[in-house]
This record gives sequence, C-alpha cells and structure tokens, in this order.
Amino acid sequence: MATWLSMVNTLQKRLRETQTASVTTTTYSTLLGELINQAKREVEDEWDWHALRTVLSITTSNGVADYVVTGSNERARFFSPNREIYDDTNDAILTPAPDWFIDRLTYIGTTQTGGPVYYRMRGITSGELQMTLWDTPDGAYTIRVPMVVPQADLADDSTTILTVPEVPVVLRAYVLALQERGEDGGDAIAMAEARAQDALFSAVAMDRDFNPDETFASLG
Repeated sequence: MATWLSMVNTLQKRLRETQTASVTTTTYSTLLGELINQAKREVEDEWDWHALRTVLSITTSNGVADYVVTGSNERARFFSPNREIYDDTNDAILTPAPDWFIDRLTYIGTTQTGGPVYYRMRGITSGELQMTLWDTPDGAYTIRVPMVVPQADLADDSTTILTVPEVPVVLRAYVLALQERGEDGGDAIAMAEARAQDALFSAVAMDRDFNPDETFASLG
C-alpha cells in the first residue's frame, strides 16, 4: 500500500532527486509532499471512488431539526443519483429541498413535527456538514446518509495510507512537479500529462466495473 513517504520517494526517483528518509527532510521533499496531496485531491474529485463511499448515520431527537453529519468533511458529497437520504426507522426516502421551501414550511403556520420528509444542507460546522430536517423530528429516527468522503490530506510518513489508486496520484503529482520547476511546455510535459490522464481514466474504468451502469463526465 502506498504511503505519503513512498510516493514522495517515487517522485524523487522520477525527478532524479535524492530520496529522503522523511517527507519533511528537505524543503524540496516537503514541497513534493504537498504536491502529492494536491494530486490526491484532484484524483478524488474526478470520480465517486468506491473506497471513499460510506453511509453515515444521524440519530434524531424530539424537537431538534438541525444535525451535524458526523464523519463527513468539507469535501464530502452525495453519490446517490438524486441526492436522496434514508429514514431507516420508517423505511422512507428523504429528498433535498431548497432553502425557500424549507423556510416556508418552517415559518408559515404551525411547526410541523413527525417523521422527516425533506432535508437541506446548511453549510459546515467544525469541518463537518450540517443538515436541517423537515418535518422537525418528534422522536428518535435513524437517518442514513450515503456520501463520498475524501480522505484527509496525508500527513505522516508511513502510517498514512493512500485510499484512492496510487498511479494516477503519483503521475499527476509528477506533472505538478515539472510545472513547479518551470517545465511547463514542450513534449516532456505534454507526455507526462497524457500519461497521468490515461492512468486516471484507466483507474476510473476499473473502479466503475463495480457498477457498470454508472457514468462519469469529468474526464473529457
């Protein structure tokens, strides 16, 4: 399994640099570590990787409409086709609703309580997504939230294991390193970019085999 350090060492070999014992040994190895993280984020954003998919859980309380989606982060996103979530207690589907619609239901007339029917996202609280439910729950309901939750930035030499495929991350980081050096033109950079894109396309295709009916549109 690829670690932050092993990928930095791979980059150092490609760039004809001396390998280091730690990502932070030199200023340049530290830069390569940052480029690995940038490449990781770009790869994660290209596809709803199965390794990043999870179903988070919220347990509601009587009279409470706002909830933090524990386990999410600022880059988390839905992977269900219609961004639906599930009331596991009532075997029901909650659908997203716009702010004006929830506000109208909330502020006009008597506050409605019961099993939730709609939800809206309300931004970030302490690095995690926040959600408002309507109806305001009248008790304990288990709400399941299917999401893609990208991995946090790699920050430790050996114990931080990359979750998404390694090859497209390393090849994309190599392109970024060439650009940082000022090698932003000519055949070498074009070939590196083509290899990185091909590796990403192949990795997505392999991951997509888990669900052949799913499509991706961001790899033009």
